[in-house]
Amino acid sequence: MADCTVRQVADRYQPALDQTGAADTIDALGQGCLCSYVVQVDRNSDGDFDDAGEDVGEDILQSTGIKAYRGRDVPRTISPVRVGALNTELNNRADDYSPGSTLEAGRPIRWSAHFASVHNLWRGELDRPEQHPERDRQSVSLRALGLLGKLKGVIVSTALYENITTDVAIGHLLDAAGWPAADRSLETGKTALEWWWLDEEDAFEALRDLVNTEGPGAAVYEGVAGDLVFHNRHHLITNTKSTSIQTTLRASGASPNIAAGFSHDRGIDHVINEARIVVKRRSAKSTEVIWSLGETLTLAADEARSFIVRRSGGDPFKSVVTPIAATDYKLTAGSVTPALDRTSGAQVTLTMTAGSSGATVSGLQVRAGPVTVDAENAVENRVDASASITKHKRRSLPAGFGPRAELAQNVAQDTVDAVVGWYKDGRQTVRAPLENVDDATLTAQLVRDVDERIRVIANSGNFSLDDEFYIFGIEQELATRNHLRTVWSCEKVNTNQYGAWGIARWDQNVWAF
Repeated sequence: MADCTVRQVADRYQPALDQTGAADTIDALGQGCLCSYVVQVDRNSDGDFDDAGEDVGEDILQSTGIKAYRGRDVPRTISPVRVGALNTELNNRADDYSPGSTLEAGRPIRWSAHFASVHNLWRGELDRPEQHPERDRQSVSLRALGLLGKLKGVIVSTALYENITTDVAIGHLLDAAGWPAADRSLETGKTALEWWWLDEEDAFEALRDLVNTEGPGAAVYEGVAGDLVFHNRHHLITNTKSTSIQTTLRASGASPNIAAGFSHDRGIDHVINEARIVVKRRSAKSTEVIWSLGETLTLAADEARSFIVRRSGGDPFKSVVTPIAATDYKLTAGSVTPALDRTSGAQVTLTMTAGSSGATVSGLQVRAGPVTVDAENAVENRVDASASITKHKRRSLPAGFGPRAELAQNVAQDTVDAVVGWYKDGRQTVRAPLENVDDATLTAQLVRDVDERIRVIANSGNFSLDDEFYIFGIEQELATRNHLRTVWSCEKVNTNQYGAWGIARWDQNVWAF
């Protein structure tokens, strides 16, 4: 297979615009480097992309191209969860994508490349098609969000769980949010929560908190196959693609080479030299009355009425007792059947259903065992960061880094020590661009993934860099039919990174919690 250059691709496939602008599109079957790019929208939401009109690649405007992002929010080991995004624009002169068509918000969309085999590049859902009916444009802009966007604004509550790992908690969260079990890939968490529950919380924010709770190194991102991927805090030191170099990116010499737009940051703006986490110790108490209606309940024949049961103060509870006649309510007329939707949590739903003659109930109450706070304390780092504080002043954990408080104290201590140990002197980051000038570079663009390790060699004047980095973010842009530009946002590998008990890596000078 002959290599090709960006200039050759542009010269060969750049179309000339006619007066209608109809030629201003990217052909999905362009032949640059013998690679084709396919954009498909599941316009009937049947789970496949094979129906007529679902391949929209031929209508993508070359002037807009395709731009997509997935990965962590910023290239840092403790960066928060981020929803991916894809933007493009379709020629609509044939009126295929106007309002009333099946190109609408919520439809699944995917972008893939066909080069030797099929490489999925991005997967998500349409957010809001935007019409441009003006005569010299006649197009529709597409904005799509990564699948994590489906969790934003979804309010969820769960039962109360005891001594579960973070991946199990994420599973319960996704179940509550209606996320399909087949569309998740969760590594076993290394952090256990003594208690965990959700109480009318935003699912996306709750997921972010669980990743923070797992500890530095953990990540959640959107997989190219359309699944949610969770990496535990040991992934970077146990997974082969994170422990060994997958690609060496050079300024010159053997491919792949660094393209224009490379940037390097010493990481001084992201110094963290003090960290503090609040932990709470809870225990289950004896069964007591946690809620009462406080009024007489009158139900018509076969009427059902539901009540949200909460304990004053908002503490969770367990072992909820379904109300018992004469103990938890007095029935003065008719018949009634109480039922609970679950037996633990910060809230449960009690439904009282009357019989065929209705019911009159007084003194209705619910009993359960509250799980209340016995102690609360702040855990601060023990790593010596005095030199950093002298040099950079005090710099604490970034806003949004909020682990759950129901952590074991030793885990919280290890977490704050790990963060300060990594960031007290800052950590180098790079934005490393590539362009598909040859087969080797294109292959690297298509196969590299989040959390993989690469080596970057770059020299210019007094600047000299030869270090290993983790890929934490992947931006890709397709223009001029087959000109694919990829930017990897990376953070320098920490050679003193924590290890894991029971894993024979002590000879590599790594330490662990």
